[in-house]
Amino acid sequence: FTETRRVPLEGHPSEKTAGPGGFRAVLQYAFSPSGRRCAANVDSRLHVWDMQTGRLIKVIPEDPDGLPKLVGFSDLEFAGSDERILMSSLKSHALIDVVSGKILHANSGNRPFLHSDGKHLLTTRKDELVWLDLETGQD
Repeated sequence: FTETRRVPLEGHPSEKTAGPGGFRAVLQYAFSPSGRRCAANVDSRLHVWDMQTGRLIKVIPEDPDGLPKLVGFSDLEFAGSDERILMSSLKSHALIDVVSGKILHANSGNRPFLHSDGKHLLTTRKDELVWLDLETGQD
């Protein structure tokens, strides 16, 4: 590293932004492949920031009472681009579109593995291996 740069992240959880008597748990962080975005699992909600401006781009789910919270996920990574995020645990995963906030694919299976091309996912379903094409959603 040749320089250190601080980018204040809008709406980043801290003691100042915690709810009354509440602690805001930041469970994971991930950077996008381009380095332009940063994502964090905060209190079972996905926060995505623009790293150039520090602006909060998206919180998923936007309405904490609308969609089920993204609970139980222990891993977070961008899936091949700045637009898709893979959240996973030992028993399930969800592929999320950052722009729309929609869950593109979800599965109950063992922890998935993202291929280095960012376009394919290997997981299990019952007693079989599943090779999923993330572009088409087909296995």
